[in-house]
Amino acid sequence: MNKINIDNWKSFKVGELFDIHPTKNYNLKNSLLFQEEGNIPVIVNSSFNNGVGGYVNLEPTEKGGIITFSDTTSASAIFYQPNDFIGYSHVQGMYPYDNIWTEKSMLFFLTVFKKAAYLLGFDYVNKFTRQLAKEIEVKLPIKDDDSLDIFYMEKIMDNYFKSNEKIIENINKISSFSKNNMNISEWKEFKVGDLFDVSRPASRSQLNYEDGEIPFVASGNFNNGVLKYVTAKENEILDKGNCITVSPVDGSSFYQKDDFLGRGGAGSSIIILRNNNLNEFNGLFISTVLSKVCNKYSYNNMANKDSIKGEIIKLPSKFDNPDWDYMDKYIKSLSVNSIMQ
Repeated sequence: MNKINIDNWKSFKVGELFDIHPTKNYNLKNSLLFQEEGNIPVIVNSSFNNGVGGYVNLEPTEKGGIITFSDTTSASAIFYQPNDFIGYSHVQGMYPYDNIWTEKSMLFFLTVFKKAAYLLGFDYVNKFTRQLAKEIEVKLPIKDDDSLDIFYMEKIMDNYFKSNEKIIENINKISSFSKNNMNISEWKEFKVGDLFDVSRPASRSQLNYEDGEIPFVASGNFNNGVLKYVTAKENEILDKGNCITVSPVDGSSFYQKDDFLGRGGAGSSIIILRNNNLNEFNGLFISTVLSKVCNKYSYNNMANKDSIKGEIIKLPSKFDNPDWDYMDKYIKSLSVNSIMQ
């Protein structure tokens, strides 16, 4: 998709566009709330799976078509909720003042808002509260009369979905090995610590860097973990690419092709996996498997080097070793070169 010119866009405080307040909830202990499975999602304090903590057989407390976020975690937990749902303690809802928003325009706003929130460095210590959210400024497209250009936002999202349709299809294939007629019964289990050199980056925060061209990889679960692009400090050594990074917050795992600067120095510091057999194709394969295995982690139960070393992943094998060539060829067969470019 072509680069978008935002020179004529207008800045808005989020609180000017949305009323932000806690979502309604049943005020039940989890053992009671989730005791009977159903089809109504419960949105919890999670940065994974669109914030859905489970599905229950209760009446929804909130209408769909709004954005939610957790005020106990970070900007990773900002999501658009298309369907009616049940709220949860500390989950905030964003309710538009004007009845002009559509699903696609809300998704557009979500992207802009989430990026702005990420750049402010919220984490499980520096909480993302609704008071702070209201003060965030976002730049949005406007019409000649200075009103929001909803149609233009929808057009941008249409172009985005169209250009990424094939990518999304291929990711779904990779993420559903057993549903894609792939026989995994003969795959072998491997301990992560036996396959990879596991480390953490030097202590650093994105707040201490000027904008630039080097990816700053943090514990986010989108955009390949890249929080922003920065300029390295004088004589600073970059983290070498051709590795997999894992978020301790929710287990999101990504292959990093290029050299980068990783977030380090605290509990949510990323974890880096290296193996000389790794390349961009088998790296995508393994990071997808690893994300599924590690999605059990959360802000209340974060991963660390030792826990990641102990994780067991199931991979194609050859002579009791990972079949690196098979994984490489499988990803290539899905034509996902465009994902890495």
